[in-house]
Amino acid sequence: MKGQTGGRSAPTVINRLFSDAQFWDGRAESLEAQALGPIQSPIEMGNTLDAVVKKLNAIKGYRLAFQRAFGTGVTADGIGKTIASFERTVLCGNSPYDRFKAGDKNALAESAQRGLALFENERVKCTACHVGHNFTDENYRNLGVGMEKGESDLGRYEITT
Repeated sequence: MKGQTGGRSAPTVINRLFSDAQFWDGRAESLEAQALGPIQSPIEMGNTLDAVVKKLNAIKGYRLAFQRAFGTGVTADGIGKTIASFERTVLCGNSPYDRFKAGDKNALAESAQRGLALFENERVKCTACHVGHNFTDENYRNLGVGMEKGESDLGRYEITT
């Protein structure tokens, strides 16, 4: 908002339905909780849930849609559910990698196959963390990124202590 930047880049929305905790530090326990975060962030949408609920309830089309979907007018809970429902549809699949893994040996260029071989090499250890269809084991690790800054981003530590 107004050209401000946060301390972290936004995480992807792709395939988020496969993860429990949301955001880079896992502070949101569901997509519904995550969806409400940017609305209230002063550097993203810079709003309040109460103000957004009031604004959307003033629009007949939204009131009717929420009534049909939830049996109520617009609520913060309904907004979270609505956004999370959309986010659950943002999926990837049938990529060249997916097709290659399914047996189509022509789906990846030779250079990509060399990169994949390096990625999967046990000495390199990428697949120690980047596993499964979503390339993550859903764990948090301190990689030392940003530790040279005056005020380091302590990530998950801030959420769990």
